[in-house]
Amino acid sequence: MNQQVKQNLKLVLMITIYILLGVIGIYSTTLIFLTPILMVPMAIFLMSNKKNYKRDLLIHLIISIMLYLLTRSIAEPLLYIISVAVPAHIFVTCYRNKLALPQVAMYTGVCTVGVFCFYAIGMKYFNIDYIQMYNTFLDTAKEQYTALINQAMKIQNQPISNDMEEQLLLMRKQFSMSVDMLKYLYPSLLLQIGIIIGVVSTIFMTLMGRIKKWRMLPLSQFVQFKFSRWMGILLVISSFIALFVGEDSMTTAALAMNLYSFTVYLLQIVGFIALIMLIRKSKLNSTTKTMSIVLSVLVFFMMPFIMMLVGLADTLFNFRKVDIIV
Repeated sequence: MNQQVKQNLKLVLMITIYILLGVIGIYSTTLIFLTPILMVPMAIFLMSNKKNYKRDLLIHLIISIMLYLLTRSIAEPLLYIISVAVPAHIFVTCYRNKLALPQVAMYTGVCTVGVFCFYAIGMKYFNIDYIQMYNTFLDTAKEQYTALINQAMKIQNQPISNDMEEQLLLMRKQFSMSVDMLKYLYPSLLLQIGIIIGVVSTIFMTLMGRIKKWRMLPLSQFVQFKFSRWMGILLVISSFIALFVGEDSMTTAALAMNLYSFTVYLLQIVGFIALIMLIRKSKLNSTTKTMSIVLSVLVFFMMPFIMMLVGLADTLFNFRKVDIIV
């Protein structure tokens, strides 16, 4: 069997697998975290062959048409495009252009989420409203939590102390406010999930590339980058707008809140990385380094604002002296 026949058989097998995955319902918004795994066969195929947009388009058309014919649902082929085609092509394009791994992860995650947003908007015409589903989920969680608090206040119909009642009421109020805030931060949460997907996909594909003996960039690049100073400027602008824009401009305020939330999220991550790298490069003994790293992990989860400040300082002053800028 010659090499060309083997390649064609592998291609047919890959197409068949992607069609079967769609038929059994693997492509879904609730299983979006599987994207790093789902995109691997397609990305490997694209990287193993020369660039050919007509061939790639034909492959995606065949899979999409077969998914629609077998499921009678427009959602399945569209979710295939989001979960497989888009991230695979973005990764391979970045790889061929020799971008640094943090940049690859950023582009892969943000672009995948961007395509999903267009998909979510389009699905409203088919009476599928993902934002409404998200809000309904939050409202249900709030109702259940409120019921739990109310039940705690009436355990065995016995009166509780005033201090306990005040604490329970405060917990109920804070949870309700948090849920209402999350309704506004839907785009930011999507972007945060996209970054995680981008990072995991990039790491996964880099490891797969090493197994296949390809020349892949070192994973250490994920701790050797900083954000552009524009990130700090965006943080200041978004926080200013979110604080001072009145209720008459709720749309502008919501956009600012999402930008602020996403920027803070990124700065917290880079702040954590910067702090860990500074500890590792310090002249402290191994015991002190270990304790400092453990403390940094605790601070990251318990006082994320401090990590954001560290990330902002690293972004503005580059005290790690790194060369990769995202």
